[in-house]
Amino acid sequence: MRDKFVLIASHAGSVINFRRNLIGSLQDQFLEVHVVVPRNSGPANEKELKKIKELGVVPHEVYLNRAGINPILDLISLISITTLLCRVKPKYVLAYTIKPVIYGMLASKISGVKHCFALITGLGVVFNKNENLKQKVLLFVVKFLYKIGLSCAEKVFFQNPDDRELFINEKIVRISKACNVNGSGVDLEHYRFSDIPNKPISFLMMSRLLKSKGVRIYFEAAKNIKAIYPDVRFFLAGDVDNLNSDSISKSELNSWVEKEVINYYGHLEDVRSAVANCSVYVLPSFYREGVPRSILEALSIGRAIITTNTPGCKETVIDGENGYLITPKSESELSASMLKFIESPGVIGKMGLKSRKIAEEKYDVEKVNSFMLKTMKICP
Repeated sequence: MRDKFVLIASHAGSVINFRRNLIGSLQDQFLEVHVVVPRNSGPANEKELKKIKELGVVPHEVYLNRAGINPILDLISLISITTLLCRVKPKYVLAYTIKPVIYGMLASKISGVKHCFALITGLGVVFNKNENLKQKVLLFVVKFLYKIGLSCAEKVFFQNPDDRELFINEKIVRISKACNVNGSGVDLEHYRFSDIPNKPISFLMMSRLLKSKGVRIYFEAAKNIKAIYPDVRFFLAGDVDNLNSDSISKSELNSWVEKEVINYYGHLEDVRSAVANCSVYVLPSFYREGVPRSILEALSIGRAIITTNTPGCKETVIDGENGYLITPKSESELSASMLKFIESPGVIGKMGLKSRKIAEEKYDVEKVNSFMLKTMKICP
């Protein structure tokens, strides 16, 4: 009988997009893989669950209160996950994102899972500078819950060294448990190198359309550049999130398109052609990223990068070699970096080659997954 491995996630789509290769690596070790995601309804969720099944894993839906802190709903989440783990009886559990980590680790401890691990894929806006009382209270509660949850983990993987250092300094996790991993990794074969297109210079940003991802800063910089170089094109891909107060509105997005500043792709199931069609990839995020997946994809396809000098983002760029690092929230620095590429287009290809080399040396998903499996003592 094969040992069982349970992966706990906050969204079915993230399993398909970010953990497909990890699941394959686990299956190569003859593990029976189960995936736990929040219970949702509708055709989109059914489609995602079907895709998970096609990976050869067993999907499970549990009640998981993903947003906010409500003691009653969070207790129900804990009971729901614990009940499932008692039924499945896995040998290993790996959870990622805040609620699955906190309640997944507690549930693993309660249900007697032998080996449980947490993956910190970024800290989000809650760990940004908190100025008002509500934000400070929320941060205190989140730190407290993380400390309780991670005390149950055998090892805690961090996708960048800043997050690891913060958790150790804040005594949220013991140094003996904390280790770094190079993001989620990127499939170098799937995201193959592509030559820079022989057309007017273009920039691309892909993300959830959140203010903290820098989407407004991208628009303002694009507007400024278009006033000087009207032939330069600016592409944007991603969804408006009506349930997130940090999201821009659909009407604001429409106004950018109507002004002919932004060319909007919408949501992309497959981003490869969009990345291959651009000259330079941009992510001016001041959100506490783990390591942004979109940057890894752009590195692998061979694109120069402009991103911020913030945890998670700064690890992907050697300033001046494969792109430029800018100060968070600085539209002027973003515009200046774009102008460097526009006025010296010969560097774009050279920086793109360096990006691909960084992807191969540091972010190859096979290397990342091999490190995780060895750390979890699943393979020698």
